[in-house]
Amino acid sequence: VYRARHTKKKNSSRRRASMLFEARFRSGMLFKQVVEAIADGRDVCNLHCCSAGMTIQAIDICDVALSEVWIDATAMELEHYSCKQVCIFGVNMSHVRKVLKWCSKSDSLTLRWVDYACDVIELSFSSSTGVRESTVCLHLVDLYEAPKQFPTSASDVQIDIPSEAFARACSELRAVGPYACISACSEKVTFTAQGGAARGSVALRCGLATASTRVRMHGKKKRVHQLFSLDHLQCFARATPLASRVSISMTCDEALLVEYRVRHKSGRIRYLLAPRTAIAV
Repeated sequence: VYRARHTKKKNSSRRRASMLFEARFRSGMLFKQVVEAIADGRDVCNLHCCSAGMTIQAIDICDVALSEVWIDATAMELEHYSCKQVCIFGVNMSHVRKVLKWCSKSDSLTLRWVDYACDVIELSFSSSTGVRESTVCLHLVDLYEAPKQFPTSASDVQIDIPSEAFARACSELRAVGPYACISACSEKVTFTAQGGAARGSVALRCGLATASTRVRMHGKKKRVHQLFSLDHLQCFARATPLASRVSISMTCDEALLVEYRVRHKSGRIRYLLAPRTAIAV
């Protein structure tokens, strides 16, 4: 599925001139973390690259959750970014995760794609000393669907909470049951789960402190609540190391939108999750 080689670092300016797409991260750990944040339950991801940046999008196997990563071309973590024309291609997520295990904390990472006649994307890892460079060529996969669009209309409620508080609530309630009812009003947001032997809830109250929970209600509704899979919410919480806060947008009978703004304004990670039909409050 992929072929790999280890080479000494050498001048590649002539080859770089013919590249349609090239992105070099000062630290490969950022790309590794964003891949881990969207990889669970997904076979294939779409990469959409343009002059403004790159988008990685994937749908889970059950077709109930959509994940999307946007990395801005001006991100501090990007040492070099070049995209001569819009590029869209697909890669196997499990293979990407295996290859990223090669990346050490101090390694830089470079993604390269030559042109549409090339059926591989190249990942190169360079040590901080520049002595060692490892290169992997991953075969591309066929794209069966065009990139999905995220909703742009206003939601009934928008919740802004510390990402660690969201991750902790999901982790604690998963021990109680498989689903969580998220309920929001102007004073607080409550996560509730019920299992065969227990029922538990976590309430995050709004406050004046900078790190507190913030809830904005839109329209005439005074309270909004929906039921969602905790397994999926826990997967979303894997983006916690990348952002200090998370935004949650809910609209009755529509998909949940969860968004993390990656540190240093480098980009964002967004998730869409379809609600469960039965509501238990």
